[in-house]
Amino acid sequence: MSHFCRTFRKQSEQSLWKTFIRLSDTFTSSVSSHRIESGTSKVESGTSKVESDTSKVESDTSKVESGTSKVESDTSKVESGTSKVESDTSKVESDTSKVESDTSKVESDTSKVESDTSKVESDTSKVESDTSKVESDSSKVESGTSKVESGTSKVESGTSKVESGTSKVESGTSKVESGTSKVESGTSKVGSGTSKVESGTSKVESGTSTHVRD
Repeated sequence: MSHFCRTFRKQSEQSLWKTFIRLSDTFTSSVSSHRIESGTSKVESGTSKVESDTSKVESDTSKVESGTSKVESDTSKVESGTSKVESDTSKVESDTSKVESDTSKVESDTSKVESDTSKVESDTSKVESDTSKVESDSSKVESGTSKVESGTSKVESGTSKVESGTSKVESGTSKVESGTSKVESGTSKVGSGTSKVESGTSKVESGTSTHVRD
């Protein structure tokens, strides 16, 4: 880009000098100082325009470099995000190992409790302490019992709701049966009306036959 700018500027200056020479010859032949000054101002204006174009090219070059630095910054951000993900993965693995360590610790504590129980059986002096522990365990059992009773009451409440739903279903069934009986009653009435119509028809036919004989 810089080489292009230098070449462009050099060619522009050469072209401008050629123009200036032609103008100078013209102005010399016309012996007009006013026109010479005007040509000179045009050359200076052209030179300033070339310099403006050169600065514009340099500005575009700086923009390209700024875009390149931005891409490099984004690349570094992506790499930083990748390292953060890897760090989080290692943290999860560390937490998993910690959970496994805690589990082994609980199992160790369980074995220790069993050992303490055997010591209680062999050591009479610790009977009072063991009694207080038993009372504490009893309170825990009572708490568990109350929770069981609460759960039982919830089950009973659920059972009552089921029974209420069952009664509603039975009520709906009785209504359906009542509707069915009404339909059957209506059907029987229709049948009765049909038999009456048939009876009337037979009477009409009987009267017609009597009339024919007469």
